Amino acid sequence: EFLRAATFTKYGPTLYVGVGVPIPILNEGLALSTAVRDSDITVPVVDYGVQRRDRPVLKSTSYAELRSGFVEINGKEVPTASLSSFHMARMVAGTLKKWIERGEFLLTEQAEPLSKSGVSRPMKQTKELPYVGDVMNRDVVTVGENISVPEAARVIVGSRFDHLPVVSDDGKLMGIITTWDISKAVANGNISRVSEIMTRRVYTATPDEPIELAARTMDIHSISALPVVDKDNRVIGMITSNDLSRLFAGRRSI
Repeated sequence: EFLRAATFTKYGPTLYVGVGVPIPILNEGLALSTAVRDSDITVPVVDYGVQRRDRPVLKSTSYAELRSGFVEINGKEVPTASLSSFHMARMVAGTLKKWIERGEFLLTEQAEPLSKSGVSRPMKQTKELPYVGDVMNRDVVTVGENISVPEAARVIVGSRFDHLPVVSDDGKLMGIITTWDISKAVANGNISRVSEIMTRRVYTATPDEPIELAARTMDIHSISALPVVDKDNRVIGMITSNDLSRLFAGRRSI
């Protein structure tokens, strides 16, 4: 009943599908205060005859004017037609209303009825993953962009990190270099400045974000470390895949 075949000229066959979205409303007063009239909904009329992404807007109109059957453009009345049926939309809404009133509209099968006493106990969270700030290494080593590659190599050898955040004079993150970047530069005989080999697009974490989010970022982008920055983009720590491995391994053993 709510599915109709259609054909668009110079496009081909398509379907009109009737879909209803139930919106929870507490009472009629709330529905009245949140309702929007067709005359209050404004939309642009766009000229699709112009073959470019940024098509010109001919005018702004309302749903009320569009539903009248005509819209005035440059002093001329242009006929309008809806791609959906207002009559069928009311039928969809009426069907949903009947299902809801009879208690037959459920998103899924019920798992368990609520207590008839009206008192239910919340689920107890037994384990909670920490935040990035709880796990990150705070003694992170950084370098400036103007040091040479051999200098950066000596810094990495003297630290326990395989990644070096590159920062500006005021400590703000500018890029990152890894042992791989340095090895490639040396192998190619390209003994240059750090600024020439560093990765400028750096994925970062913040100390107040969940550790799961940092783990997902590393997994999606196939990286093994994230500089941790504050609200001013200053490096305050580092979190690595080794830190995550130790964390999750420790939790599995509990």
